[in-house]
Amino acid sequence: GLVSSQDRWLYKGEELEVVNHYTYLGIELSSTGKFALAQSALGDRARKALFMLMRYIAFFPNISFGMARNLFNTLVKPIMMYGCEVWGFHQATDIERVSLRFIKYFLGVKRSSPNFAVYGETGIFPQDIERKIRIIKYWLKILKLPRYRLTKASYLFLLDDVLVRRATNWVSRVRDLLNATGFSGVWNAQLVESETSFVNKFRSRLQDIFIQEWWTDVETSPKGTLYCKDSFACEPYLDCLKGHVLLRRSISQLRCSSHHLAIESGRWYEIPRNDRVCRLCGNRDMVESEYHFLLVCTAYSEIRVKYLGHYFALHPSLLKFQDLFRRTRSSNATWSIKLGMYIIMASRTREARLGSFGQLGLV
Repeated sequence: GLVSSQDRWLYKGEELEVVNHYTYLGIELSSTGKFALAQSALGDRARKALFMLMRYIAFFPNISFGMARNLFNTLVKPIMMYGCEVWGFHQATDIERVSLRFIKYFLGVKRSSPNFAVYGETGIFPQDIERKIRIIKYWLKILKLPRYRLTKASYLFLLDDVLVRRATNWVSRVRDLLNATGFSGVWNAQLVESETSFVNKFRSRLQDIFIQEWWTDVETSPKGTLYCKDSFACEPYLDCLKGHVLLRRSISQLRCSSHHLAIESGRWYEIPRNDRVCRLCGNRDMVESEYHFLLVCTAYSEIRVKYLGHYFALHPSLLKFQDLFRRTRSSNATWSIKLGMYIIMASRTREARLGSFGQLGLV
């Protein structure tokens, strides 16, 4: 609870200092019983580890996304997840920022890029899903302990507090988590037949819930109008273009709305959507969207024929727009290279005509 200024604690005749928070076994414990300081401190440590990883990636720019993700999971994630079985119910925004910063750094997109897009590009789930899984694993481990163990005795005390006094504590949050995911029977039984099978089902349930919420974000966000995606999974171009960093990042930036096309830059100046028109082609009524940039704008006609072919250069449609991105999902890098080259060359043409404001933000 709150620290009283009148409290005095003595040990062998010496007065002990009374503090508001204290680090024990690497976890910042607070007198309030909350873990805001703990997750903030872990976020700071994870951020330092992430900076080292980013330096490594900068030295080896041709690294694949799969390798970069494995390095993140090995070098940074253990720091973020340390002790999360206890504090994991906290929202932990500092922890999630570290994960998002890694993803956005690798993609080469702005920090303001929509989270649904960067999650969708990489197929990475938010870190709170992993925390909840670890909490349930820890709960299952406690259930198997004998009653004389201190951890089990503490659990039974908290459980009694929940059942009798309707208290809110770690145990009640485990109950609420299981109820919210449709596993009330497991909570009531305080037992599972197969721990591995249950954990896999629990993981799938959390992921399914997130994917449903993710699809809702894609469908309701103004930036998701032209975001082409068939399923929640890592886009193959992130790995098949591992030797072409500029091509890979150009595609990521266009798909994640991390560019200077009028459809995006107009938001910065609160220009109405219908007034964010293209300043290059003859049709001044056309909004300069990703669709317009790729398939419609006459300023890039020759570049479009050269890299995308006559099929995409003639008779543009949203079906062709979707088809273009579907072709980049092949394990063959051919269409990813073509699309990346088109974006780069068209971006240079746009920059030459409009000046520095015409840059798409390519790195």
